[in-house]
Amino acid sequence: MKMQLYLLIAILFLACSRQHNPALPLQKGIEGKWKLVKTADDNVHTENYIVSFDATGAVKASDYPCAGTFTFDKEGGQDLSENNLTVEFRNCNASRQLWYSIRGHANARFPDDNTLVLNNRNCDEGCPRVFKRINE
Repeated sequence: MKMQLYLLIAILFLACSRQHNPALPLQKGIEGKWKLVKTADDNVHTENYIVSFDATGAVKASDYPCAGTFTFDKEGGQDLSENNLTVEFRNCNASRQLWYSIRGHANARFPDDNTLVLNNRNCDEGCPRVFKRINE
């Protein structure tokens, strides 16, 4: 009887762990909406920095009042010295000066489908910025 109970618990655990979390989209790549969750100095707990990349090459960011453009080489980014993401806001200025702003050149990597890590070569330590995909 105990063996059957343990087997039932194990089956339920495996079934629950494989279920899709409906809060996260089944999406890969850079397109989508991302929230900054961690920086090199861990000072984002009071910020709500959001970036959105769309399929047309437009980007929106919390610190810019208008949309910009981006280019992304999904094949690059394995070497931290490679810049495979470029973000430009040509016709508007930032509403705030943030060191972790999305603008400029960066190395973009995806440890998993819902995590985006950006490193900037211009920063001495790489200054990683970690974003999580959000579904809003």
